[in-house]
Amino acid sequence: MFITFCVILATLVAQGLTLPLLVRLLGLQGSAGPACEEREARRIAVESALGHLELSRPRDRPDLAPVYDDLALHYRQRLAGLTGEASSQQGQPVDPEHHSRYRDLSRELAKIERDAAIRLRDEGRIDDDALRQIEHELDLTEARLQDARAGV
Repeated sequence: MFITFCVILATLVAQGLTLPLLVRLLGLQGSAGPACEEREARRIAVESALGHLELSRPRDRPDLAPVYDDLALHYRQRLAGLTGEASSQQGQPVDPEHHSRYRDLSRELAKIERDAAIRLRDEGRIDDDALRQIEHELDLTEARLQDARAGV
């Protein structure tokens, strides 16, 4: 009876208590749930916007390079925040005559992010709640850009 008790104790209790430590040491843990889905969707959306920005740059006027640089820096900083990397780069102020193009590009990039998030929902990679949260923030961004355009 004692040997049976010791075997049960060793197999169930000892292994059960050491399993979480072993998982952490091997790096097998992963975050799950809606926050993980949303973070992954945001990362993909920001990467899509960055890709679009890099494709649009050569097709635009060369004197608008500071606008593209500033937007690219902004999106790289957002991506660094989503991936947990540190980013210490500082942006340069945008020339006032380029401000209109900056707003237009920002709206275009918000649309790219929205399309990427909707695509992820359609593929079943994120749920409707994560999509709603992302769209809410994009709506706020677009409203801020609209207010800036109206001079509010």
